[in-house]
Amino acid sequence: MKRNRITRKSLSIALFVFAVGSALAASGAAWAKSAKTNHTTKAGDPTPFSTCRVLNGVNVLYSLTSNITASVGNITGTGTSACITVKGSHNGLLLNSHTITGPGTGAGAYTGINIIADHTMLEGFNATVQAFRTGIHGGADHTTGDDFNVEANGTGLLLTGNDQRWFNFFAGSLTETASPSSNGTGVSLNNCGSSCSVVNFDASGNTLDGVDVVKSADAVVELFIAANNGGDGVHLGYSEEGEDCVGNSDARVANAFFGPAVSGNVGDGVFLDTSESAAHDQVTTVHATRNGRYDLHDATTNCGSGPAFNLWYNNVFTTSLPVRNAATACID
Repeated sequence: MKRNRITRKSLSIALFVFAVGSALAASGAAWAKSAKTNHTTKAGDPTPFSTCRVLNGVNVLYSLTSNITASVGNITGTGTSACITVKGSHNGLLLNSHTITGPGTGAGAYTGINIIADHTMLEGFNATVQAFRTGIHGGADHTTGDDFNVEANGTGLLLTGNDQRWFNFFAGSLTETASPSSNGTGVSLNNCGSSCSVVNFDASGNTLDGVDVVKSADAVVELFIAANNGGDGVHLGYSEEGEDCVGNSDARVANAFFGPAVSGNVGDGVFLDTSESAAHDQVTTVHATRNGRYDLHDATTNCGSGPAFNLWYNNVFTTSLPVRNAATACID
């Protein structure tokens, strides 16, 4: 049974219509305007599709009408490396609870849905995207996604654009523990600028990290569960061997208080690595316990001091580094 575990449809179709109207009607999107009216219009009618393809339009509402099982040939036949590519601008994509299945993470660097159109909204209605190297990629500016599942991908949701809002989704395994339906990484914000946010989601049971935030500015990770991952629950920074160690700036991790929301991860619950020494990140109202290394971990040398130290407050945890009440303590 498909489901969005954390919310179970907490955002309704009515809310989606409201979001469409408020976010896009002012821009002149014909399909957004039609969503706010009761009379019949032709310009705003959904454009149906049922196979891998490039959706290249302006002010178009696309509607998936069936499940898709995509072979490598189906994907490359579009002239891209994605089953569905959204180009143009000011478009909407309705997945209508369908499942999009790829050729497997080992088949190549293929993506389920690649959004490279600015001002695009994706509404899944509990759809599932699975078995791709990347499940869904938001690579444009001002994109929004709601109510979907990404499972058994190399990376479930990857955001690399600017000013993106993705919420009410599941990015993990069916069992919320490591299993054949696990992603590698659940959610990745990589070089995502100008207040990208992922809110109201579950990233549990992935083989690597639940959430990675890398080289991003003003990123927000809020109201979430990140449990039983093979790496960290949430990892901020980029300190891998041989990398350039460019950190984030002003990332915020907040309101993970479902009892407990960040637990059972093999690595740390929330980890700020050494690249975050000038980040001025904030971690607040996170309930973390029973993680393999530390529940909360700040690896920077200026933890709790200096002009751009990281701010940890109002968290509930058992273990931390630096430890609570140490002379260098910055975690609370």
